[in-house]
Amino acid sequence: MLINENMEITVYAGEDNETPAELVTCITRGQQRSYGFSDPSDYWYMTWDNTEPIWKTFHRNCIHELSQRVHDGDIIGTFSGICDKPIADAFPQCRFVELGIGYTGVFAPFRIFESYAWMHTVLGAQIGDAYKADGKFYDTVIPNYFEPDDFPYSEKQDNYYLFVGRMIYRKGITVVADIAKRIPEARFIFAGQGARQNGDTITCEDGTILQGGNLEYAGVIDAEQRGKLMSRALALICPTLYIGPFEGVHVEAMMCGTPVLATPFGAFVETFTHGVHGYRCRTIREFVEAAKMAVALDRPKIRSYAQLRYSCDFVANQYVEYFNLLDGLNRGGFYE
Repeated sequence: MLINENMEITVYAGEDNETPAELVTCITRGQQRSYGFSDPSDYWYMTWDNTEPIWKTFHRNCIHELSQRVHDGDIIGTFSGICDKPIADAFPQCRFVELGIGYTGVFAPFRIFESYAWMHTVLGAQIGDAYKADGKFYDTVIPNYFEPDDFPYSEKQDNYYLFVGRMIYRKGITVVADIAKRIPEARFIFAGQGARQNGDTITCEDGTILQGGNLEYAGVIDAEQRGKLMSRALALICPTLYIGPFEGVHVEAMMCGTPVLATPFGAFVETFTHGVHGYRCRTIREFVEAAKMAVALDRPKIRSYAQLRYSCDFVANQYVEYFNLLDGLNRGGFYE
């Protein structure tokens, strides 16, 4: 995304990387396998502890490679939060930025959050008393970004509602099942990691059990299946129970023109307009009513909104603006 903005970028990562930027391999495929990570799905179970051997190997190599290339005032970005603090400590002369914060292990002086809701949640949690939390001038919010071509549009919808995400209680899957009981004439399709279906029963790895004759579990889906399921759904139901940093799946659905039914928590309060792109609901009754009303929403309008606000081209400009802001620190700082 940023290469297209004529930025000079070097990526320090594993060798399995398709970046168009210069790639510097800091951990090999063989090293990852030796630490028990032979498949991308293994990283679901990774310990976010930078004293673990896999982190120490990556950091050792990354610090060595960075030392050959960086200059004073360069920007170093991470997506791993506190896990990459050893790198920040090794280069105090650089601007260390956390890119896309959707976690709580925040430490860097320059921070990009995925939503204002999450920024405020983290600031309050760090202090322990939200009333005493102060903002930081160089903190900012830039949303997640998507390639519009990855999300097809369909003029025709099938008679089902869709849930896409990890099959765990805190994602609100029991809420979806409760809605399904009250709309028996429609199908309710679940897609995501961590469940199995036997007849009318879906059993999840966290112990949650869903039952209903109109429930279907599609398993883990690829990008093509995701696009087809999302574009033809009556609505995407995303009833996340926790304070969601962003919950990108609902933006993916809007990219397809599909309305969203969500809770009024976290990023949902700022990512779409209630009654226009979907509905935020507080009770099962509201969810059921919203599910029936959602079919009348303007799907081309929803798609246009999502593409304008969350496309890579639009979001890239926000990153460029922020990096230019940081570059100002090399020319006098906050007061210049």
